[in-house]
Amino acid sequence: MSSIDVIIPNYQYGRYLPACIGSVLSQDVENMRVLVIDNASTDDSLEVARALAATDVRIRIIAHPVNVGVVASFNEGIDEAQADYFTILCADDMLTPGSLKRAIAILEENPAVSVAQGRGHIVSAGNAVPDELSAAKPAVWTVVSGPAFIENICRHPRQGFVDFTVVRTTIQKRAGHYRKDLPFTCDREMLMRLAALGDVARTDAVQGIQQEHSNNISSAYWQDFRLFLESLYGAIDKFLSTGAMDGRQSDRLRALARASLARDAYWSAVSHLVRAKYREAAGLFRLAFGLLPRLAILPPIGHLFRTKGVLSRAREIFVEASWRS
Repeated sequence: MSSIDVIIPNYQYGRYLPACIGSVLSQDVENMRVLVIDNASTDDSLEVARALAATDVRIRIIAHPVNVGVVASFNEGIDEAQADYFTILCADDMLTPGSLKRAIAILEENPAVSVAQGRGHIVSAGNAVPDELSAAKPAVWTVVSGPAFIENICRHPRQGFVDFTVVRTTIQKRAGHYRKDLPFTCDREMLMRLAALGDVARTDAVQGIQQEHSNNISSAYWQDFRLFLESLYGAIDKFLSTGAMDGRQSDRLRALARASLARDAYWSAVSHLVRAKYREAAGLFRLAFGLLPRLAILPPIGHLFRTKGVLSRAREIFVEASWRS
């Protein structure tokens, strides 16, 4: 029977732990271990985790006396992993019913697949999970070759950012640790490393729920679009610098990523400029021209027609600006 380790890093999220751990224990997977790694929380996290562990022998707790950081906890989870499969679930996230069983099934059916990836759904913290996501449902999977998956990330760096994955533990051990120098996008860089070691199974079925709140680890860069784009490029650039792809291929993929992110930065800069946010606009223009210098002369008009929702958003911005003028 296939086994899975679920790693749950935690810091100050005691209020979210019952729902998070409950969503894991309710999965229809018998051979499971849940490892909660607490980073010296000062709220009731440890009390909550220990109370839950007292009711289920599958739960184990590692309590750090000091906060070593979330990336270090990810890496500790990799070192602790012993099962056939492995996943990391943030303490404020939840799995949808049947998600682990669905992911394990596609990995069992396809030995060449290194990672199974499904869609995430965002809800505001405290809000109920939509009814349509509250019951286990079958998933339709598409298996993509690793190189094709990596190229798609480089062509469309912003796509599929809220995803939930299950990985073969042997592949995760080969891929190694998450990078501490990518605090916001280490998961994206890791996903590319995993894809370099095998195929990727992808489903549009919702595999997990992310709760949105002011204390999200990623909130700093979600609120700063320039930082978000820079962080995405940093992840792609770090991966392509590892030598996992040959030189010419790496150069081509890096150019695709630079062009895509530069166009996003350019039109975001225009948006900020129209709304009189001059400092933010200047930073985004610098990023756009730094990634793709020709944009200083030739605006990426075609990007407006290829990107879903951009034209309607542009209309909203110009209407907003006209009301202020």
